[in-house]
Order: sequence, then C-alpha cells, then structure tokens
Amino acid sequence: MRYNIFNKAHLPMKTALITGCISITEALNEVAFEPVSLKKVEEVLRIYKEQITYEALHILPFIFEYEPSIWTNYTSEHDKATGLSKKLSGLVQTYHKEPTKNGKSKIMKLISESFNEFMLFNFNHMDDEEAVVNEILWRNYQDNVLVQIEDRIETLPHLAKSGRQRNRLHIATAA
Repeated sequence: MRYNIFNKAHLPMKTALITGCISITEALNEVAFEPVSLKKVEEVLRIYKEQITYEALHILPFIFEYEPSIWTNYTSEHDKATGLSKKLSGLVQTYHKEPTKNGKSKIMKLISESFNEFMLFNFNHMDDEEAVVNEILWRNYQDNVLVQIEDRIETLPHLAKSGRQRNRLHIATAA
C-alpha cells in the first residue's frame, strides 16, 4: 500500500470525534460533565476548521488538475460539514446563554444529536476521501511528494499539536 497522505490530518479529528462522543454521553448521564463536554465539542470544531483548511490549501489543489469533478465534490462535502459545524456551534452558544438547569439539559440532548450527525458525516467523509483522493494522488505523485505535502500540517496548531504530543509522551515519561 502506498503512503496515506491523510494519516496526520485525519488522526486528530478522528480522535477528537470519538472522545467528544464519549464526553457527551457522560454529560447526558451527569450534569457535572456538561462544561467538560462543551469544551470538547469546541475543540472538535477547532480541529475540524483546521483540517478542512489544511485539505483545501495543501491536498485538494493537487487533485484539481487531474480530477476537477472530484475536487468539486469534496469542496461541496466540506461545505455540508461546515453547515453541520455551524449548527453545532450555535447549539453550544445557546447552551451557554440558557439560564435554567432544565433548559441546559434539553439543549445538551440537542447538542448530542447534532454532534452524532456531525461525527457520522465526518467519519463517512474521511473514509471516502482517503480511498478516492489517495488513489488519484498515487496515480500522479510519488510518495516523497506526498510526505512533503503532509509535512505542511505543522502550520495548523491543533493538528500539529496532536501529533507532537503523542510522539513526546514516551520521551517525557521515560525521564
């Protein structure tokens, strides 16, 4: 198998989506977890913005020349996901403004539903994107070029931070 250019870009998002889902599930069972869950949702939304920015600037342009319709398709999917992220963000803002515990609990359920929709859309999108876009890139570029493109992820703080923390964890605990 050839080099998967999405290894670094998708890992932080996949990890954040899974931990976000767990956090929201905990919050639905105990009100004390709600602020932690909301911070996790906000983190997911930040990582999402960075991921699509990275892809739009550093990956999708490499397929435009060869498959403009695929570029259009993924740009459109990013627009759909952005709509879902805005809906989710709006619910988080509504939660913060809600004065009552009962109201916050109802909004938290809506956040859970919206997050699940966002999560499922993104997992399906990432799986499809990895299969289709990688195939186009593999036909037209060598792996060393793909590695160089992927290294540009360092320009995005949350994506780069996620990768560096995993690499440094063993070094930090070994001392």
